[in-house]
Amino acid sequence: MGAAVHRTWLNVRDAVNGREGRMVVSETERGEDAVFQNYQDVLNESERPTDLRAFVQAQDAMFKASHDLNHEMNTH
Repeated sequence: MGAAVHRTWLNVRDAVNGREGRMVVSETERGEDAVFQNYQDVLNESERPTDLRAFVQAQDAMFKASHDLNHEMNTH
């Protein structure tokens, strides 16, 4: 739910401020940093079932790969 709220906020803010694309990318990356932290918080909790931990680790790896690809595309 947090990601949906964040995207909605970006849309509203852009409509009001007329932000440039780079500013939107920057704000999106800031939101992704929060997602990274949430994944790390879950993975750092020791009382997680093994199957859930493996699932979260797989999601974390896919999210990081997507983030890295987007970052690379936006810096070149």
